[in-house]
Amino acid sequence: MARLKVAAGLLVGAVAAAGAVVGIFEVDEYADRDRPMYHDTYVMAGLQYDLLKSGKPGIEVSLDVTEPVHIGDAAFRTNPGVEIVVEERDGEYCVKGTNQYGSETDWECVDGTGLRPEPGAAEDL
Repeated sequence: MARLKVAAGLLVGAVAAAGAVVGIFEVDEYADRDRPMYHDTYVMAGLQYDLLKSGKPGIEVSLDVTEPVHIGDAAFRTNPGVEIVVEERDGEYCVKGTNQYGSETDWECVDGTGLRPEPGAAEDL
C-alpha cells in the first residue's frame, strides 16, 4: 500500500512538472510573438531621435509592412503584422507599436536628448 501511495505521489509530481514546462513554453511563445513589435518600435524611436538630435524635425507617420518610409537617410519597413504610429506631442516624437495579436507597446517618446532608444531593449522581454 505504501508503494502505491509513493507511486501515486510520483505520478502527481510528474504531471505537475510537465504542466509547469508547458506553461513556461506558452509564456515564451507569447513573448516571442510580441518581439517584432517591440523591435520595430525601438528602431523607429531611434530614427526619430537621430533626426531630432541633428536639429531636423521628427516625422509623424502611421505605417505597416506595406508602407515603407524614409526617416533621415534610413528606409524603414515594419515586420509583418506590426503597425507603427508616430505622433508629435509637446516637442517630443512618440512612437507606439501594435500587432496582429492585439498587443501594443507603451508610447516611447524622444526629443533628441538623453539616451538613444535601442532595439536591443526588445531582447530583454
